[in-house]
This record gives sequence, structure tokens and C-alpha cells, in this order.
Amino acid sequence: MALWQFDVRIVPRTALAKTTGNIPLAVSESEYLNEDHNWSEHGTLDGLAEKLSQFLNARKTWSLDLKGWGDEEGDRVDVFCHGNVPESWSVRFDMRTPNHSFIIKIVDLAGEFDGVFITQERYVISPSYSKLLTRMQRSSSFKFVENPEKFFERLKTQDDNNKD
Repeated sequence: MALWQFDVRIVPRTALAKTTGNIPLAVSESEYLNEDHNWSEHGTLDGLAEKLSQFLNARKTWSLDLKGWGDEEGDRVDVFCHGNVPESWSVRFDMRTPNHSFIIKIVDLAGEFDGVFITQERYVISPSYSKLLTRMQRSSSFKFVENPEKFFERLKTQDDNNKD
């Protein structure tokens, strides 16, 4: 993932509720990595490829089990499959030039498939344009794009503080 990409997983709402007991505001690292949040067990992604192809070009990927759409360095969608069965779905948004049309389409698709977003920082977001945009604007990806020098200064300060 490039520093300017805001990364989310889209997981079935029912799978997250089953493992956490509800839909939390954030999840632990183990919950973020939980393989039980797959679509083959708790939902379906039937028709997702066709819907993505309406607004993104398919792209070649490094694995037969990975289907990809969009630009590797920009806005993109990745779907991992087991055979032809989609299991996980992730999206990377390019914070250098946020494409609001793309964001809206992804929010709509997540809602249509009854999914929720889990950010790399492990926040859980319901399919809402304003909620997703707010989290994007608070992300390290956005901070990097906004001021790269300040971003790296902050990282160095954090690293120096961790050495103590």
C-alpha cells in the first residue's frame, strides 16, 4: 500500500456481529485479521465483479485467486477468491486526488451487500459517505498527502519517543 492510499476491508455486517456480539466502533487486531469475516460463509458477493466493471477497469494481479479493478497506485478494489467464490474484499482510496464519485459508488456497494468498512486503524464504519470521508480526513494517508514533511517529522518524533 502506498502512503497516499487509505485502505479498508469490507466485511459482512452479520459476520462482524457474530464474532463481536454487536457492531463495535473499533475492533482489536485479532478481530481485524479474523478470517471468519469472509463473504463465503456470511454473505454473498454475487454480481460484485459486474458492478465494479461498470466504473473500474479490471487489472492483472499477482495471483489467480486475486481479482483486481482500478489503478494499482490509485483507487482500486481487490477481491480474494477461493475458486470462483469471493471471500474477502478490500478497497484503497487515493488521497492525493480523492474521487468522490468512486467513494460514493463503493459506499453504495458496501450497503447493497450489507457490509461494513474496517479501516487499517481498525475503526468500523457503516456504509455512509460522510462517516467514511471523516475517517479518511483523519487518516495517516490524508495527513501524508496534506503535508509530507510534517508527516515524516511526526514519525521521527514518535520513533524517538519510543526509544526512551
